[in-house]
Amino acid sequence: LFEASPALSEFSSKRGEGAGESLQPLLRTAKSLIPKEDWSYTPLYVLSTAGMRDLQPRSSQLDILQKTKEYLQKKSSNNPFRLQVVEILSGEEEAIFG
Repeated sequence: LFEASPALSEFSSKRGEGAGESLQPLLRTAKSLIPKEDWSYTPLYVLSTAGMRDLQPRSSQLDILQKTKEYLQKKSSNNPFRLQVVEILSGEEEAIFG
């Protein structure tokens, strides 16, 4: 598991603008570890944790998730992997992954 810095929740004041772009360092790392011929069928899960769960109002959460998803689906140069989901983990799910 890898973490984004800044965290996605930090994009709330911008209504999610730039959240997807902030994942580029993680995507570059993934591209360096996964053979290029496997990129198009490698699943990508963007799973947010407590910072996003605690973010209020809920519309801020939705803005960030939507902007992130739009960015990752926009064109293959943004994300060469197969996007599965962009969502917020429950506390229980986070405990399992943690």
